[in-house]
Amino acid sequence: MKKRLISLLLAFSMMLTFLPAGAVSAFAEGTADDTTKGELLQNGDNIEKAGTYQLYGNYNQGIKINTEGPVVINVTGNVTVDVPKNDNFITIKKADSVTINGDAQYPVTVNGGGVILNEGENLTVDGGKYICNGRNSYSSAFTLSNGINRVKNVTIESKYDAIYVTYNCNSAVIEYSEITMHYEGSAYEGGIVCRTNGKLDLDHVTVHALKGNALELVCGTITIEDGEYTSDARYAIQTYPEIDDAIDLTITGGTYKSISTNRAVAALGCYGTKGTKRSNIKINGSKLIGNNQVLWFDGDGAETLTIDGDTTLQSTEGTADAVIVGDGQLIFKSGTIEVPDGSEYAALRTYDTGEAIVDGGTFKGAKYDIREQYNYDRMPPCRVQLKNANFDDTVCNVYLDRNRQIDVAQNYTGQVTIECADPSDGRQLTKDTETNYQKDLNLTSANAGYLVGYKKTTDGKGEYRCLSKKVGVTVSDLKSEIKAEDSAEFTVTLTYKDSTGTGILTFGDKNGEIEYKDKNGEYKPMPDDGLPIINLASDNNDYAFRITPKKAGDQKLTAAVVRDAVEVGKDSETYHVAGRVHTTVTIEGLKDAVIKEGESKDFTVKVDPNDDANLGEAFIDFGDKNSEIEYKDEESGEYKPMPEGGLPIDLSKVKEPYAFRIAPKETGKQTLTAAVVRDDVKLGTADKDYTVAGRVHTTVTIEGLENAVIKEGESKDFTVKVDPKDDANLGEAFIDFGDKNSEIEYKDEHGAYQPMPEGGLKIGLGNGEVEREFRIAPKETGKQTLTAAVKQGEKELARDEKDFVVSEMPILTLKDGVITSVTVPGKNGADPEDITEIVKKNANEDGSFHVPEGATVSVAFDKDAFADSGLKFGHWDITGLDDPNAYQDKESFDFEMPAKAVTLKAMTQDATIEDDGPGVLGTAAIIGTAAVGGAVLGYQAYSLGAEFAGKLMALPYFPSNRSALAMMLWEDAGKPMPESELLYPDVGQEERDMDLQHAARWAMENELIPDLNDEGTAPEEMKFYPDNTVSKIDVLNAWQKAQELKQNA
Repeated sequence: MKKRLISLLLAFSMMLTFLPAGAVSAFAEGTADDTTKGELLQNGDNIEKAGTYQLYGNYNQGIKINTEGPVVINVTGNVTVDVPKNDNFITIKKADSVTINGDAQYPVTVNGGGVILNEGENLTVDGGKYICNGRNSYSSAFTLSNGINRVKNVTIESKYDAIYVTYNCNSAVIEYSEITMHYEGSAYEGGIVCRTNGKLDLDHVTVHALKGNALELVCGTITIEDGEYTSDARYAIQTYPEIDDAIDLTITGGTYKSISTNRAVAALGCYGTKGTKRSNIKINGSKLIGNNQVLWFDGDGAETLTIDGDTTLQSTEGTADAVIVGDGQLIFKSGTIEVPDGSEYAALRTYDTGEAIVDGGTFKGAKYDIREQYNYDRMPPCRVQLKNANFDDTVCNVYLDRNRQIDVAQNYTGQVTIECADPSDGRQLTKDTETNYQKDLNLTSANAGYLVGYKKTTDGKGEYRCLSKKVGVTVSDLKSEIKAEDSAEFTVTLTYKDSTGTGILTFGDKNGEIEYKDKNGEYKPMPDDGLPIINLASDNNDYAFRITPKKAGDQKLTAAVVRDAVEVGKDSETYHVAGRVHTTVTIEGLKDAVIKEGESKDFTVKVDPNDDANLGEAFIDFGDKNSEIEYKDEESGEYKPMPEGGLPIDLSKVKEPYAFRIAPKETGKQTLTAAVVRDDVKLGTADKDYTVAGRVHTTVTIEGLENAVIKEGESKDFTVKVDPKDDANLGEAFIDFGDKNSEIEYKDEHGAYQPMPEGGLKIGLGNGEVEREFRIAPKETGKQTLTAAVKQGEKELARDEKDFVVSEMPILTLKDGVITSVTVPGKNGADPEDITEIVKKNANEDGSFHVPEGATVSVAFDKDAFADSGLKFGHWDITGLDDPNAYQDKESFDFEMPAKAVTLKAMTQDATIEDDGPGVLGTAAIIGTAAVGGAVLGYQAYSLGAEFAGKLMALPYFPSNRSALAMMLWEDAGKPMPESELLYPDVGQEERDMDLQHAARWAMENELIPDLNDEGTAPEEMKFYPDNTVSKIDVLNAWQKAQELKQNA
């Protein structure tokens, strides 16, 4: 492989050797003959016509452009230029637009003067590398003096300004370019210098100034987006507006560094003092990194500097204040000012007229987070407002020079530690405000011997915080032990120096226990708010007091001097208050006792009065349990009810233990408290826990009725079991079924069922578990509950409940027909029983009948009702019978009553129509029809045609109304369940009506029967209209749809 590579290289070298010299040059750079790259420009050319040109080779004279229309110059090879130091290689005097397309592999090197001077309209420099070796004010690499300029993707190395944007330049955009400046001619030169009143946009530009400033900005509207700007010897950014100039500078992102040991990263000077213009600067999300100073902002033309976003201002060595504001207003919203730990300098310093609003951000490392420097008395004393910020040690450390103050906003809740250059008693620390929040600020003093006090302004409208000189407080001569209810004297000594004003001496919550000795030597109660000290600077520094403790035990007395709502000194002494030995109470006989419910328990209470023996009468009291307790009378030995206020005793003549008896009213774990009480004061108490075990009472159980279904008119046997348990000794009791006693019989000792006694069936609880048999014959239908209770008089010992259902007899509805007989099967094989008269006698108000399931019913058309009407029997409309076809054409028939409702409606026809046997339409009928008038003829023809169609379609019968039609269709379909569970309000709601509810809902859901409800009717309000008549055509249409539905299922 190695030999092959060498062979290829040799062959390529030989090829180049035999090529003409011009061919080799063209291979490397291009030729004048390559017209695609434009006409090759020569020394001193003056371009006077629009077109495309190319540059390569050596030049010693400049090129000028002075034409109309666009000019394009392509750099097609290395360019080396020697021009006078006051001249430029390319000077654009006039042109609509000039585009210079460079190539990084073909550098343009200019010795002496500058590279490009634009005095024309639009200039675009795209790509390429430009080296400018000039070292004077006419040797900027690019001088943009006019028009609209765009420089992108270029690399510039310059010994003077790399890009100089002058006053008349409308706008310049520099993007994605890299600039290196090697030489410094004066303090105000830079990699990029902007002096335009127009706009300059820098986007992702890298500038490295070895000796000068990376950016020198004098005026204009300037936007910097990302990039990196570094100066080895001066500022990364310097702004220097001159007279009547101003800068509007926005910096977003990017990194800015100064390696200089005595220069800031950003020197934002704004010195345009004669005009009204003001400079405003915004920094958002940028990194400024320097050895010492990071940023200063000053000048009479300075207005605002806003720092926001994730901006970092970092001083790596910390030998100078990091951020300095000399003029204008700094608004610090967010970001971080970072100084190395141990630095003695400030993170933020204001001086002269500079102001700062700290409304966010983080401070790290500095000894002083904020310093207000004193310069002139003419300046307002407060130039910093602290609203919100984070500090690495959670404390904001502030240094105030002489006469300086700070404004701490109401919403700032963190701690602020303030050190003053001129500490003194009463020295104002915060700006006075007409508010009422400053006393709640968390301020502390870093000056030895001082605290932070609080004052109102002279007019009483404002408030401020100040320094308060500490006061020495010493408590002496206080006994280490004091007997309860005795008094003890002590002294408070105050020492102070350089303190002014008055103060309050207070003992806090013990003021109520203390008296002070007045100037007359008398003891007087301490004022609630403390004792005023008239003059803390006086010689009267010993104060006498007396304390009478209210509580026993170890105590602490604290004497404090308070001035301006601040505690300026305090001292504490501990002491012990030996309490009196009060009455002791002991309950005996109840410890862990278990008392059976309903029983009682004896116990005693022992009273030892101790130091209370001389108090006389007192009472033994059990509180809310007095009503459960009896005391033993000393004289009679009988137990008597406790007096309402307790049992009186004489503490000076305490007897042997007092005897009591308790009969608890409630079960469970309980506590008895015995107290010896005098004048509503409890001298002593004792507690004992005990348990009251509940009795196991009678249980009763109903068996045989669980979820039973009893048919209407029938009876059901069941049993009741009674287990008396702990109630066995209660004697006689009764099994009672309440208002259902009249429906129940009990089985007596002979096995015969007898009516229940009115008050219940008597049983003996002492006989142990009892089981009795009963029979119920319900009077009402529907779901019911039977309650069996075991009672003693009015007291119920136990109860049990069982639910059961009484199902109604099916309903027979008969229209234009009569019942001829109803029979039911005889019991035990006996002959059938005729119940026709019973059924008719108990007919319902609507004329329907209750018929037992399984009964044989005979019905017939009511001929008498139609004797003179000209009508005769036609057929029956039948619902509820499984095979209506078997009966519909019979004038009378018998059927067995099913377990559901049955409706039979006799349908009449014209008596002149002749019958010709089932399923046949005879000619006699047709002839008879022809003999009547036109209206009757039409109706009879329609009716006969429908009847014939019905027979052809296997229609069971012709229902007369919507309910009968729905039942016929539903039964023919196999009684499917509808999707909806809603019930029609105009259809019966009882159990016997559910078939019709299901049939109606199913028919409507499948659109077999028209919906007669108004549009928009709520589903739960929709009606079925069951009694509305239906024509035979309606029936035939519905039947045909139902048959199609069955076929498609």
